[in-house]
Amino acid sequence: MKRILETILGVVAGRGCFASKGEAMRLTLPALCLVGAALCLVGTLFGSPAAADPIEIEITSGQTSRPVNHNIGAFLNLFGDQFSLTAALFSGQRFTPNPPYLPGTTIAVDARWSGTDAPGSFTYQGQTVTLGTPPGPSLVIEFLSDPFVVPPLNGSPVADVPFTLTGGIFNANIQAFDLHGSGSMMFTFAFPITETPPIPRWDSGTAQFVVTTPEPSAIVLVATALGGLGVGAWRRLRFRRSV
Repeated sequence: MKRILETILGVVAGRGCFASKGEAMRLTLPALCLVGAALCLVGTLFGSPAAADPIEIEITSGQTSRPVNHNIGAFLNLFGDQFSLTAALFSGQRFTPNPPYLPGTTIAVDARWSGTDAPGSFTYQGQTVTLGTPPGPSLVIEFLSDPFVVPPLNGSPVADVPFTLTGGIFNANIQAFDLHGSGSMMFTFAFPITETPPIPRWDSGTAQFVVTTPEPSAIVLVATALGGLGVGAWRRLRFRRSV
């Protein structure tokens, strides 16, 4: 969409000299009509503050291209219903807690990227828009893991932990899309330090985030169990009334 606007505006701005006034009118008026149409298309995705609530997007799949931490970035790909997103997650953004990681302590990983530190693009219902290029739309994305215990230095350095994904796409401080999902984080501890002093610890760690959705069989199982509980409660209530 950005290319379309740039091309259209280039037609208007690039014709600074015309052979005649008539030629200027013939070239400029159609171009202005195209500009108006393109702006209307942008307006359907990024309305005014009085417009509808943000479009809810459930992220059903996707992942970081490699493990990340405060010093290591990655690419991010996310997918939902008629929605896809690709972004570069630069290093240096919020990633907590920072090392060292002490065995036996409980931590929860919180990783967040936004704005020009998460440039890319998204596609919704066939329309593609660039992200992270001011003053255009920008991405805010956050991964928050469940709490888990740091393993001992002689244990497995890998922890598989659930996480939740939240975020949105904003334009001029207006949220146009609300992103949410969940999945599994594989956190890998590295560089164990065994000397005392200092305290035994892991000196580094990385997290890879993979968005997953419940298996259909699991959904059916949960629905069946809830249905069974409901039937049982109804039968007990009916029995009590008949006594």
